[in-house]
Amino acid sequence: MKRIHLYAIAFSLSLLAAIISAVTYAERKALPYNEMGRYLDENYGIIYEEQALIFYGIFLALFTLLTFFTASRILKLHKENNKKLPNYP
Repeated sequence: MKRIHLYAIAFSLSLLAAIISAVTYAERKALPYNEMGRYLDENYGIIYEEQALIFYGIFLALFTLLTFFTASRILKLHKENNKKLPNYP
């Protein structure tokens, strides 16, 4: 498998992870936390901590940076592959 295909797969997966991280971060940020920084989901009995937003933000930043890195590598490889082709009149 060519390197550009591997980068395309990595780009797709990192973009998907960045989107999921962004949605999770936005949903958790919108929860009405109490003065102790907790939110109780009464339907499922789950307590969400406001401190977890830091980690959701870190994951969002890392996956976004990975997405930009893989996109830049794909563009670089694409330019290199196009230079190797001969120019016909």
